[in-house]
Amino acid sequence: MDIRSHDMPEVNMEEMSVRERIIATTLGLIEKEGVHGLTTRTIAREANVNIAAINYYFSSKQKLIEETLQAALNHMFSDTDEFFSQMGSSGDDILSSMMMYMLQGAVRYPGVIKAMLNGPINRNDYNDPIVQQILKFTGGLISQAEQVIQQDREAVSERLMQIISVALMPALLPDMFKMILGEDFAENIEKQKKYIQQFFNPTL
Repeated sequence: MDIRSHDMPEVNMEEMSVRERIIATTLGLIEKEGVHGLTTRTIAREANVNIAAINYYFSSKQKLIEETLQAALNHMFSDTDEFFSQMGSSGDDILSSMMMYMLQGAVRYPGVIKAMLNGPINRNDYNDPIVQQILKFTGGLISQAEQVIQQDREAVSERLMQIISVALMPALLPDMFKMILGEDFAENIEKQKKYIQQFFNPTL
């Protein structure tokens, strides 16, 4: 099973531009504290900039959050094209690799995943720009998957939605997964592999 990394590249904050530093700091705070209590004052303090700089580059806290989540989304899904270029791999092998990639992103950055899905989960808002980008990305995945699964679009869409749901659920209900699958689920690669293998080869 091919596993790509969700690790963010190591960067020196001092080598970043002010704009990049604000985004990197905001992403870390979203993961650690969520979006609801996030303030420009906290972001400015942690990024070592003044509030005027945040307003200059992003005009508002909401715009900053949107651009930060967009950057995270681009990073998380930057490798997905490679899954569908695995020559000689079966459809299930490709999809299981992609599912592992999504799962690892979910368990490493649950706060970011929750923030991305904040609109539809908490406000039933599917017009949120990040959600629209996720829907666009999912549509592209379905088109690519049609070529390897060789089923009609409806069947492929159902399969992809099952995969996305199973992969992202640990981010939305992390404590439940710890209680049922063990405290170490988020760090235990073997447990994660078994979780995915059970999806593709159920024994129950």
